[in-house]
Amino acid sequence: MSRARITAQIVIPLTVIVGLAALWSSGVLPDFDLQTMRDMVADAGTMGPLLFLLLFALVQPFGLSAHIFILTAAMAWPPELALPLSWTGSMLSAVVAFVTSRTLARDLIAPRIPPRLRRWDDALEQRGFRTVLILRLVFFTTFLVQLMYGLTSVRWRDYLLGTALGNLPLIILEITFADRVLAWIG
Repeated sequence: MSRARITAQIVIPLTVIVGLAALWSSGVLPDFDLQTMRDMVADAGTMGPLLFLLLFALVQPFGLSAHIFILTAAMAWPPELALPLSWTGSMLSAVVAFVTSRTLARDLIAPRIPPRLRRWDDALEQRGFRTVLILRLVFFTTFLVQLMYGLTSVRWRDYLLGTALGNLPLIILEITFADRVLAWIG
């Protein structure tokens, strides 16, 4: 294993742990809901979009629903800004999840994949774009599915393109109908 890979396997988890610990100790995570998130980006002023993207990228891959971020964007900004921010945040989140799981766990898990599941891994390697696209359309950015991609043999390019196109329809729908979604969830 290369020195850079060993360093990454130490630095990435430490960065994530320190970042989440900082968010937790700040009191943000225990009450991380739509209104709290909206207030945070509003209070950040011109830095609000950057804070939004940073939180989306670093918190969502580890369990917080992407829908909180998308609906927050719809509440905080007009659709022409909420849509690209939500899509960019979902892409950054996908990259963080992929790189984290690929760097930290792929070498440990790949040799232990049972033959029955190896067919799925082979499908992701051979037909990665189509498979990722379909899985994104069905599961969107579900926490475990998000991390699972990095454990597979899917190519980086196929993962990014499938994610970029697969996430877009739900983001568009959620931004477009945010007022109805927010009324429905109360």
